[in-house]
Amino acid sequence: MDNLTDADKSILLPYSLSFPSKEKIPTRIMGVPDRGDYQSMGAFLQKILAPIVHLTRHENLDIRKDVVLCALSKDKMSADGKELVCIHPSLPGAMAVDAPAMVQTVSRIKCKSKVIPDPSHPKTTTRLFQRILVSDSDGVLIVGDRWKLMPQEWLLTSDTGEALGFSDIYEQLWVPKLKQEDKM
Repeated sequence: MDNLTDADKSILLPYSLSFPSKEKIPTRIMGVPDRGDYQSMGAFLQKILAPIVHLTRHENLDIRKDVVLCALSKDKMSADGKELVCIHPSLPGAMAVDAPAMVQTVSRIKCKSKVIPDPSHPKTTTRLFQRILVSDSDGVLIVGDRWKLMPQEWLLTSDTGEALGFSDIYEQLWVPKLKQEDKM
């Protein structure tokens, strides 16, 4: 399901704004949720996600699915705004913390640039932007892997700049673990 943050803006927000508000905040008319809206948004998102997540453990193998959920990230700052407390999915209310607890692996894609020799011009260099899947927390980033399958970092871009997909991760790490789980 791609992208939960977009679903928040296009499905959950209009849903929550359709209910009357106890607080009479003028910005709510313009589409800005108030404090009470986040509870209905989070509950509705949980209602949407629960059946999808349950497909990953369905006893019928013809129905069982592997699900990838995506969301943008959001920085949470301290009350004084001076310290980064955590980086979590950009989801409404408590779902920012609850959604990662519903799934097996939470990762984040970071970008890193490096300078490499240009293969077409031996005396020059070129900048390469690599995408890296991060699955190990630094205490601020909300990521993790319950099965401990994922390495701390996994390159999603080759040294030549070619995009690598999630299929390698799936085939090399997940499929063997799933086969092992089915034998138990």
